[in-house]
Amino acid sequence: AYIFYQRQDLDTATFAAKFPIYWQYRGNQPHHNEMANNFVLLMQKLIKQMNPNISDEVARGLAWGGLQKTTAWKNLSDTATINNINVAGQTGDTTIYKMKKCN
Repeated sequence: AYIFYQRQDLDTATFAAKFPIYWQYRGNQPHHNEMANNFVLLMQKLIKQMNPNISDEVARGLAWGGLQKTTAWKNLSDTATINNINVAGQTGDTTIYKMKKCN
């Protein structure tokens, strides 16, 4: 959201200099592919640090949230489980996977 805001606020040259990776991968799909290919494990670790009581599986599932249209997603074998985790998180049914509600 912050980068999107900056894209609206900055001129093209400043934006390209400030966010070179984003500029290189303009458009929604390339960004999601970049995240799926290179940042899911990092996001999983950060989610786990924020809520150490959840399992690695739940942290991994949450990290995959929003990346269902990527090539990497299509190569996964456990998409049903990941979808279930994300639906539970989105609907607030956090007890199933021992997720902690955010304030």
